[in-house]
Amino acid sequence: QAVIDMELISYDVDSAGYVKLPYLDKVKIAGLNLSQAVEMIESQLSQYLFMPNVTVKFSNSRIIVLGEVNSPGVYTFNRKSVSIYQALAFAGDISTWGNRQKVKIIRKEGNTVKKKYVDVTNDEILTSYWYNIKPHDIVYVEPLRRKVFGMETFEWALFFSIFNTIMLILTFQNTQ
Repeated sequence: QAVIDMELISYDVDSAGYVKLPYLDKVKIAGLNLSQAVEMIESQLSQYLFMPNVTVKFSNSRIIVLGEVNSPGVYTFNRKSVSIYQALAFAGDISTWGNRQKVKIIRKEGNTVKKKYVDVTNDEILTSYWYNIKPHDIVYVEPLRRKVFGMETFEWALFFSIFNTIMLILTFQNTQ
C-alpha cells in the first residue's frame, strides 16, 4: 500500500497567472492572495468533489547570494519571502572580509530592475521595504576596502623588517 505525501504534489503557475489542475484544466489565480486562490479552486473543484480541501503555498522560490559570503550560490525556499538575515544565513553568513554595511539587493519588478544598498548592522533595515528578500532577488555582499586593496591582514613581518633595516642604517651611519 503506497502512501502519498501531499506536500510533494505541486502545480506551477505559468507566466500568464494560470495553474493547470486535474478536472479543472486552467484556473487563473494571478492577482489573488493565497486564501482567495484557495477559495476559487475549492469552489470550482466542488463541482466534481465533495468538500474539496485545497492548500496553496509558495514552492521552490529561488534567490541568489553572491560576494563575500561563506557559501555563495542559489538557494531555494518554500515561502513568499525570506528576511535578509535568513538569506545571508543560507549562504553561511557574511565572511570576514564582507562589508555588512554595504549589502546590495537587486530586484526585478515588472520591466525595471531596482538596486539598493542596505546596512544589515542598522536596525532601520527591520522596517525597510528591502528587509524581505523576494523570489528571484540577488543579494551581493561587497568586500571590505582593505581586501580590495590587497590588505587582508596587516603585514607585521614587513613592518618590522623595514623598521630593523632603518635602525641598522641609522646605527651604521652613527658609527662612521
